[in-house]
Amino acid sequence: MLSRLRPARTTSLVTTALATCVLGLSACSGSDDGGEGESAGDPAAYDTETLMPAVQDSVADAESVHVTLGTKESPDDVEVDVSWGEEPVLSAVTGDQTGAGLEVRRVGGRVYVGGAAAQDQWRYLEEDDPRLQGAEGFDAGVVPILLAIDVPAELAALEAGVTDVGEGTADEVAGEDATRYDVTLDTEAWLAALPEQSIYRVMDVPAELDAELWIDEDSRPVQLAYQVGDDAARSAQVGWSAWDEPVEVTAPEGAKPVR
Repeated sequence: MLSRLRPARTTSLVTTALATCVLGLSACSGSDDGGEGESAGDPAAYDTETLMPAVQDSVADAESVHVTLGTKESPDDVEVDVSWGEEPVLSAVTGDQTGAGLEVRRVGGRVYVGGAAAQDQWRYLEEDDPRLQGAEGFDAGVVPILLAIDVPAELAALEAGVTDVGEGTADEVAGEDATRYDVTLDTEAWLAALPEQSIYRVMDVPAELDAELWIDEDSRPVQLAYQVGDDAARSAQVGWSAWDEPVEVTAPEGAKPVR
């Protein structure tokens, strides 16, 4: 957000870094046993017709997840805990590549920005304040991108874009057993199905993209990664973990409203 929410230097750093990350293809995540969705079958036996429907079914009842967003070189640029249940909440913190220590919290109908990157000072806006979407010339920085994270919609869009699925291969992600699939994405179909404010909509990708998708033994998505050509800077890695585990977000003490 603008200097009204945090120092201008921090705003510029975070906005520029994340914009670079996005345009170069950015976003990431992990795995756990928190979900209650049922596996649609053997995770190693899916094909083009069955993989994404099984993934969707596995997390259909989930209402929260831990997400990591970044590149293959820097997979934890942003870590997000998000819940989309009856009272949606979000807690995000940026890493070394995106202005270390900037925190964004959505709780109780307000959006708070602060943390170490803002010298532990906090400012807030009501979550329906149009300035969060750039009204009145307000620079909300990375906040709209984070607030637009919609995991169910993003997985549905991924299903719309997958046109081919290779054979499942046994692998590991963060020390946990997983099955890796090589998938081909029709990026026009994928991006068109995403929410309007999604971070993925601004990425510079070719019409067809090769990616890798890892799922756990219950068919829940664990990680998605891809790279454009030989340019590691144009890579993305998204991780999902702690499916359906409680997300507790508190309003920071002493936060002041943005005037």
